[in-house]
Amino acid sequence: MARMVVRIFNREYALKTTGSETDLLRIADIVDSSMREISENTKVVSTERIAVLAALNIAGQLIKFKEEKERLEREVELRARKLLRLIDEEEREESNQ
Repeated sequence: MARMVVRIFNREYALKTTGSETDLLRIADIVDSSMREISENTKVVSTERIAVLAALNIAGQLIKFKEEKERLEREVELRARKLLRLIDEEEREESNQ
């Protein structure tokens, strides 16, 4: 387990990670960017409220990505079934000749 210090919204956090240090840095950067964007575009000044809004925004993005992933998986499944039907039909036609 690696220990790292990341900087989010001008504060340092000592964290442990079982994943890669690169991933943790990317995650911290996403949180930091989201908090900075909220701070710059709203009148909210409380760091706690900014953090909650950032968490809500990130969770909202996650939900959208999951929904899109599920939609794409359904589309792939549908197309795969269609291709299998076409292959089956072609094989039947070839065996009837």
